[in-house]
Amino acid sequence: MISDEISFVLEIAKKSIKEIVYNNKEWSPEINRHKYADMREEQGVFTTIYADKIEKNLRGCIGIPYPQFPLAEAIALSARNAATKDPRFPPLSKEEFDRAVIEVEILSFIEKIDYTNIENLSDQIIIGEHGLIVKYKGTAGLLLPKVASRYSWTSNELIEHTLRKAMLPLEASNWEGVEFFKFTSTLYQ
Repeated sequence: MISDEISFVLEIAKKSIKEIVYNNKEWSPEINRHKYADMREEQGVFTTIYADKIEKNLRGCIGIPYPQFPLAEAIALSARNAATKDPRFPPLSKEEFDRAVIEVEILSFIEKIDYTNIENLSDQIIIGEHGLIVKYKGTAGLLLPKVASRYSWTSNELIEHTLRKAMLPLEASNWEGVEFFKFTSTLYQ
């Protein structure tokens, strides 16, 4: 996207958060009026909120990984939920909003990974490019591409942490019925 589109993506997220924090109102953009056609396409999205620009301490991160809503609506919803519904944090306050750093990640198509063993699975993941999802019997874990880069993980460590996020042990990668998916994302900050 060009720079005014990047600004537009962040503007949607910020307005949605500001409306819920300051006015306790759920705001969604009117998708029929957007000059960017891709804002009407259904796509997965995540919003990450950091407490400040310097230390970048996580303050909320919630997303909609699968295409369910037009992109503009998905951005507004994930931003609002990251600010108010991340169970790890209390709702974002007005004071925190003024200092917060907001990032939006638009997800690519999610691709199932066919693998025979952990080494084969690991070989199909590129750190810094791929995010990972694991699913097993109604439980799931997801880590965005930027997470592995931030912590300098290997692909094996990304697999391990994604399994942990789903509350599964490392050996679960060998269990029948466990599925892994990879995706890329475009980060807007």
